[in-house]
Amino acid sequence: MQTENVLAMNRRKVRKNLFYYGGAIGAGLLWGIAMALLSDTVVNPWLPAGMGFAFGAVCLPPAVSLVMRCRPCKPSLFVMVLDTLLYFAFMIPLGMVLMLGINSMTAKNSEMRMTEVVVAKHSETGSRYRTVGRRRVYQGEEHRYYVDLILPGGHTKKIRVATDRYVRTRSGRHSEVGLRRGCFGFDVIDSIPLKKD
Repeated sequence: MQTENVLAMNRRKVRKNLFYYGGAIGAGLLWGIAMALLSDTVVNPWLPAGMGFAFGAVCLPPAVSLVMRCRPCKPSLFVMVLDTLLYFAFMIPLGMVLMLGINSMTAKNSEMRMTEVVVAKHSETGSRYRTVGRRRVYQGEEHRYYVDLILPGGHTKKIRVATDRYVRTRSGRHSEVGLRRGCFGFDVIDSIPLKKD
């Protein structure tokens, strides 16, 4: 009988760990997807974050009801706070991904051409490696070149460019940006063709 109780406790512990670790990994993946969608959308980032929070707040009562039915005993205050933090860390990016994803998918095909200003350009230095068997061999430094554009509403977009384009581009030059309007009213960046100087 004691062995069965120990096994049952171990199973509950494993399920609890899977819940927390799985929730943390899922939240991290959702935040990555949300940031990728946000980088191509011309919108104040606090707006989709706020709508994601509202989405989580609306879904909170049924989530609490479901958790209380599944748990055999009332959790401690620490566990309840931890569960709430994990819940919002998961639901806020989920709401952002749903909203920005639907906005991007429903964006109209017709483009709105706008003239934007190249505000800055910069380069970054990183290490370059190549894989030999199972090892990564250092091959030296690699220079990456970027141009920063200011978009409507103060939104800044950093794009990587080739070396020759970086040399020809001057700060203060203009570039036409293709935008598509989504169903939520947010403009989605379609193309950023830099003019040759």
